[in-house]
Amino acid sequence: SVLLKIDFRYSVVMGSGSSQLTIQRVALEDGGEFVCQVQTDQGMKEVKHQVIVQVPPSIHPIPMEGVVTAKKGESVSLRCNTTGVPIPTIAWHKSVGTAPGGHSSCGGSCYTIPYVDLAAGGDYICSAVNGVGHPHHATITLHVLYPPRVKCDTDQVQGGGGVLLVLGCLVHGEPAPTVNWFRDGQLLDTSSRRYRMEWNLDKRTHSLVVKKSEAYDFGNYSCVASNLMGTTRSFIEVHGRPSNLTFYSSKHLSSPHYYQVKWTTTSHYIVDMYTLLYRKIDGFSD
Repeated sequence: SVLLKIDFRYSVVMGSGSSQLTIQRVALEDGGEFVCQVQTDQGMKEVKHQVIVQVPPSIHPIPMEGVVTAKKGESVSLRCNTTGVPIPTIAWHKSVGTAPGGHSSCGGSCYTIPYVDLAAGGDYICSAVNGVGHPHHATITLHVLYPPRVKCDTDQVQGGGGVLLVLGCLVHGEPAPTVNWFRDGQLLDTSSRRYRMEWNLDKRTHSLVVKKSEAYDFGNYSCVASNLMGTTRSFIEVHGRPSNLTFYSSKHLSSPHYYQVKWTTTSHYIVDMYTLLYRKIDGFSD
């Protein structure tokens, strides 16, 4: 027991045969057992009172900055610490979507995901409730680390003739990958006058711009993305071959004895020769 010391928050009002203790601006340390003692002819008499100070819930994430990282395929536990009287209960939910297999643990103060996949990434909210005041919330952001994913826009593109070329590749990864471009296995200097590299954050697309493509630029290009989880690449060929060959019929120059065939193609150079292959279709007469 502790004898009350001078504290201006405490005041005692004496009445006829009674005494009343008043505590202003109640603090957590005011909780406990209070004993009123009275000296009588029969000896010391006392009455005990138990004071429980209720405190609204407070909750904060562990670590305090509220950011947790985990590798794809690992198990991870998110944790929040809470205070309050009575002891608060904790509830968990994900801000968007769900985490497959996720469940509360550690008596409610943890949220465990046994197998982290990309869908598990995002914000998790832990909420504390104890019936005193309003619920209190904290947020933990889970970053899922995974190797880069790379996919080029196409597997080949026609160049040459001084035309501008834009070679694009879609890149994902966590942490954000660094991207380099190679031609026939040689690293390209993207700070030179011949090339430049562009990054579209919204579309997550890296592009290599060849400002004036010539025959020198033909070859096999690779978009190589790297982060601490690994390295991935995707390939695209730059060539000078004619492409987009399209046949169309002539309605005017045809008869039972001949048929005119027309076509168009795209090329940045003069086409020196065409070779036309044809075959007879069964069921049609000569």
